[in-house]
Amino acid sequence: MAQELSEEREAIERTRRELGGTIAALAAVDVKAQAVHMAQERKTVMLARAKEKAVELKPVVTDRAQQKAAELKPILTARAKEKVAELKPILTARAKEKAVELRAAVTRLAKAKALGARIAAVTQAKQKIAQLPSRARGKLDR
Repeated sequence: MAQELSEEREAIERTRRELGGTIAALAAVDVKAQAVHMAQERKTVMLARAKEKAVELKPVVTDRAQQKAAELKPILTARAKEKVAELKPILTARAKEKAVELRAAVTRLAKAKALGARIAAVTQAKQKIAQLPSRARGKLDR
């Protein structure tokens, strides 16, 4: 029994030495550097896969987008026509109101322009009369 106990103690001591060596070896390993390196490798692989998948899916996505656009076009066209039909009478009424306002403004401007032309004609006539000899002016005054 004493020999068994001695053998057990030696086995325990041997195991402790082995574990100590393993712990020392693990301590020497730079776990952080390995993790960074592994992350970089995985990043490169994942980016390559993502690019491949994007190239693979581009025609599928493009096709679906075109199908959806074709599906929505008649719906949107119908809605636009409804909105135009709804707004047309409102805009027509507003346009007629503006036309009435503008017609009145144009009429006032035309009258003012005509009056300005008459004033200019009278002013020219007065200047011509002023240029006449005094005898001829006297005859005009009568």
